Amino acid sequence: MSCDEAIPAAYSIGQARTYSEDYPLLIEAHLLNEISYKITGKYMAMDFVQRIRSQHKFKTPEELSAQIAKDCQTAKQILYT
Repeated sequence: MSCDEAIPAAYSIGQARTYSEDYPLLIEAHLLNEISYKITGKYMAMDFVQRIRSQHKFKTPEELSAQIAKDCQTAKQILYT
């Protein structure tokens, strides 16, 4: 992997309100394409293109998972059109 290779992703920046009462600040990257190499332990730079939505608490993990899938679809439309 070269230092200028782009890996499209949807990011969540905020607090883990669905799973915790502690609310730690997190940055989650949901990769939009399969990659064939390890990125664990690598440095990454992020370019933000467009904000999709505000963060909120979900009643169930399934609702959260469904919203993440919708957000990833929205991110693909933004990045690939």
